[in-house]
Amino acid sequence: MTAQRQAVFWTCMLGVLALSLWVLGSMLLPFVLGMAVGYLLDPVVDRITRWGVSRGAAAGLLIYCCSRRSSSSRRSASPPSCLPT
Repeated sequence: MTAQRQAVFWTCMLGVLALSLWVLGSMLLPFVLGMAVGYLLDPVVDRITRWGVSRGAAAGLLIYCCSRRSSSSRRSASPPSCLPT
Protein backbone atom coordinates (compact mmCIF):
# COMPACT_ATOMS: atom_id res chain seq x y z
CA MET A 1 0.00 0.00 0.00
CA THR A 2 1.38 3.39 -0.92
CA ALA A 3 1.56 6.32 1.46
CA GLN A 4 -1.18 8.13 -0.44
CA ARG A 5 -3.58 5.16 -0.17
CA GLN A 6 -2.82 4.84 3.54
CA ALA A 7 -3.55 8.54 4.05
CA VAL A 8 -6.88 8.20 2.23
CA PHE A 9 -7.77 5.08 4.23
CA TRP A 10 -7.01 6.67 7.61
CA THR A 11 -8.79 9.89 6.65
CA CYS A 12 -11.90 7.88 5.74
CA MET A 13 -11.66 5.89 8.97
CA LEU A 14 -11.39 9.11 10.97
CA GLY A 15 -14.46 10.45 9.18
CA VAL A 16 -16.44 7.29 9.92
CA LEU A 17 -15.40 7.47 13.58
CA ALA A 18 -16.40 11.15 13.83
CA LEU A 19 -19.76 10.44 12.18
CA SER A 20 -20.39 7.49 14.49
CA LEU A 21 -19.60 9.56 17.57
CA TRP A 22 -21.87 12.34 16.37
CA VAL A 23 -24.78 9.96 15.70
CA LEU A 24 -24.31 7.81 18.82
CA GLY A 25 -23.09 10.54 21.17
CA SER A 26 -26.18 10.68 23.37
CA MET A 27 -26.21 6.90 23.79
CA LEU A 28 -22.50 6.71 24.60
CA LEU A 29 -22.57 9.35 27.34
CA PRO A 30 -23.65 7.01 30.19
CA PHE A 31 -20.91 4.53 29.25
CA VAL A 32 -18.25 7.23 29.12
CA LEU A 33 -19.38 8.61 32.48
CA GLY A 34 -19.37 5.11 33.96
CA MET A 35 -15.83 4.52 32.73
CA ALA A 36 -14.73 7.86 34.22
CA VAL A 37 -16.30 7.04 37.60
CA GLY A 38 -14.69 3.60 37.57
CA TYR A 39 -11.32 5.11 36.72
CA LEU A 40 -11.59 7.67 39.50
CA LEU A 41 -12.74 5.17 42.16
CA ASP A 42 -10.19 2.46 41.32
CA PRO A 43 -7.62 3.76 43.87
CA VAL A 44 -10.27 3.61 46.60
CA VAL A 45 -11.06 -0.02 45.76
CA ASP A 46 -7.33 -0.81 45.66
CA ARG A 47 -6.90 0.64 49.15
CA ILE A 48 -9.83 -1.40 50.51
CA THR A 49 -8.39 -4.58 48.97
CA ARG A 50 -5.14 -3.94 50.86
CA TRP A 51 -7.16 -4.38 54.05
CA GLY A 52 -7.89 -7.97 53.00
CA VAL A 53 -11.32 -7.45 51.41
CA SER A 54 -11.91 -9.05 48.00
CA ARG A 55 -12.11 -6.70 45.02
CA GLY A 56 -15.77 -7.53 44.34
CA ALA A 57 -16.75 -6.94 47.94
CA ALA A 58 -14.80 -3.67 48.00
CA ALA A 59 -16.57 -2.46 44.86
CA GLY A 60 -19.93 -3.54 46.27
CA LEU A 61 -19.23 -1.76 49.54
CA LEU A 62 -18.30 1.41 47.68
CA ILE A 63 -21.44 1.27 45.55
CA TYR A 64 -23.57 0.64 48.64
CA CYS A 65 -22.04 3.55 50.56
CA CYS A 66 -22.34 5.94 47.63
CA SER A 67 -25.96 4.97 46.94
CA ARG A 68 -26.90 5.32 50.62
CA ARG A 69 -25.30 8.74 50.78
CA SER A 70 -26.97 10.00 47.61
CA SER A 71 -30.39 8.61 48.54
CA SER A 72 -30.25 10.04 52.07
CA SER A 73 -29.28 13.47 50.76
CA ARG A 74 -32.31 13.45 48.49
CA ARG A 75 -34.74 12.61 51.29
CA SER A 76 -34.21 15.67 53.45
CA ALA A 77 -31.74 18.33 54.34
CA SER A 78 -31.59 17.25 58.00
CA PRO A 79 -28.30 16.04 59.53
CA PRO A 80 -27.56 12.33 59.63
CA SER A 81 -29.26 10.43 62.45
CA CYS A 82 -25.94 9.22 63.87
CA LEU A 83 -24.97 12.76 64.88
CA PRO A 84 -26.14 14.09 68.27
CA THR A 85 -28.85 16.73 68.08
